[in-house]
Amino acid sequence: MPAERRIAMDLIDEACVAGARQVRACAVLEIDVRTLRRWQQQQREERRLIDRRRERAGEREPVNKLSPEERTRILEVCNAGSRGQVFPFASIDTVTTSTLLASRRATSAA
Repeated sequence: MPAERRIAMDLIDEACVAGARQVRACAVLEIDVRTLRRWQQQQREERRLIDRRRERAGEREPVNKLSPEERTRILEVCNAGSRGQVFPFASIDTVTTSTLLASRRATSAA
């Protein structure tokens, strides 16, 4: 919420506490009462809407997280002597392809 709005809202609240009517205080600042009420509603909503995604981020696991077996297999292939001269991404692609083929064979055999 812009600082000008907050200042205007504070001034109107201060005037009302001192005994002025809200309509008159709004008129002095040339603000419609409905506008003030809309601003107050927005302010209440801002206080309610707190982003809790970061708080819960530690609790969740990504759906595409590697299983321990997959991670071990990838590390074995990447650290194998024949893969020493190949970029890691190429090794991972090879492991992924071979894993998919093995899973398809197991599925079709069943």
